[in-house]
Amino acid sequence: MGLKVICYNEVSIDGSVIGFDFHSELFYQIVGEIGAQALLVGSATAVTGIEMFMGEIPPEKESDFIRPEVKADDKRLLWVLIDSQGVLLEKLQVFRRFEYCKDVIVFVSEKTPQKYLDYLSSRNYRNHIIGTDKVDLKRAVEILENEYSVHTISVDSGGILGGALMNAGLVDEIGIIISPHIVGKTGNNLFRNWEKPPVNVKFKLEKIDRIEDNYVRLLYKVEKQ
Repeated sequence: MGLKVICYNEVSIDGSVIGFDFHSELFYQIVGEIGAQALLVGSATAVTGIEMFMGEIPPEKESDFIRPEVKADDKRLLWVLIDSQGVLLEKLQVFRRFEYCKDVIVFVSEKTPQKYLDYLSSRNYRNHIIGTDKVDLKRAVEILENEYSVHTISVDSGGILGGALMNAGLVDEIGIIISPHIVGKTGNNLFRNWEKPPVNVKFKLEKIDRIEDNYVRLLYKVEKQ
């Protein structure tokens, strides 16, 4: 069985990924059901999540400098962060402590500031330098499959990372949880930086169901013609 990349997002009725109360418990429950081993998150989405759910960054503790011991039967997700600009400097302890996170892996590029690379090293975060200016997403996916035995990746993106993955032809499925909210003109849509694909792409509806009374889940298969 080959690697599968699934973009899963909760969106408002009008397609925004921000500006409403995110149902985190429901989201992670559904992500857990798809059997993913890794959650791929862009740095902007990661920062937004911290601001939304925590407000202030907790100070580091001695334990934050130690990579957690991962047991073979641990079913939690690897959190994989794309951060070529080092915007998560002094923030990664949030994810290392997160109850749904098994371990943190960071992908950076050759343009990533040395200060951030030193930060990752001193705190024993697994990291890979791939790509000249931006992270080479195709190579990142290959590393997750070959070095971390990942065969299903769930993507949590505010729109930028998801669009970049679509541009690279790496997305196999798109899952959408429709939340009963309307955001209006302040919203941000999914895949807003997706360019016209070099090949014809169609989306086949694989699943639709109602969950928790007012929420609807859709699952589309990406078919490249």
